[in-house]
Amino acid sequence: MKLVSARIGVASYVSVATKARDFFTRYRREDREPVRTIDTKQDKVLERFIKIWQSDDGLSTEKQFVTGAPYQWFTEYKYYTRVQHKIKRVEYTKEDIRKFCIALADFQEEKNFDKKAGIFLSVLINNMKEDSITITTSHLSVKPCYLGYRNIKNISIDGDVDYGACTLMKKGSVIVRGNTGNSTGEGMDGGELIITGNAGNNIARDMKGGLILVKANVGYEAGESMEGGKVIIEGNADYDLGRHMEGGEIHIYGDPQNFACGDGGKIFHKGKEFEFKNGMLVPVN
Repeated sequence: MKLVSARIGVASYVSVATKARDFFTRYRREDREPVRTIDTKQDKVLERFIKIWQSDDGLSTEKQFVTGAPYQWFTEYKYYTRVQHKIKRVEYTKEDIRKFCIALADFQEEKNFDKKAGIFLSVLINNMKEDSITITTSHLSVKPCYLGYRNIKNISIDGDVDYGACTLMKKGSVIVRGNTGNSTGEGMDGGELIITGNAGNNIARDMKGGLILVKANVGYEAGESMEGGKVIIEGNADYDLGRHMEGGEIHIYGDPQNFACGDGGKIFHKGKEFEFKNGMLVPVN
């Protein structure tokens, strides 16, 4: 599909767009916490978690799509279900999850650590008895991917997370006190996600419901193929905001590099409403 750009004040916008790009060539440097150590031999629950972690490398050769999320390979979902099955008989609390999150620092050299860590933590959180938890990622040099996968709980994350945060989120709330990577909130169906820093490219891709609030800037193609829900961006956006958008709303209070073409939904730029007609974004009178 040929993209038709709707430029906003092009002559005065170049410097703003350049600044927006700068946010995605590098994230801010995060202050990393000193790594605390835990004696796993004195903690039976933590020992069980680590044995389950070590029993599965998280890899799969299957290449199928998860229903409702055409960009997600089946690998992540299969690993999620395997871990979920293995932790069924483990009695644990959110404090055990926090201890395991700290212990993950010892496994960062493993292949696919980022995906394994995010999905493993997501399984533990979704299946805990409590409704809310606070965890930290600031002690990890390799940030978890897919943290908040299929989320149904209330999570507060101190630190950055990487690719696919809150993919297929169903309900609950997640606040990330830091930055998120690409494809944040992909296929999200409900709940609220708040990001106090920047978000990467393709945020809210295939989003169907819920709310995403980004306090800073987002990368390119935010809201791609979005069907429902609401995205609020307080900062700037890189190119092709709303690409192939079909429904939902995007509110941006900074400046996008350009709007892309779409088939539906609404975009509000600094309070002014726009809508797609015949693939073009036009102001609503």
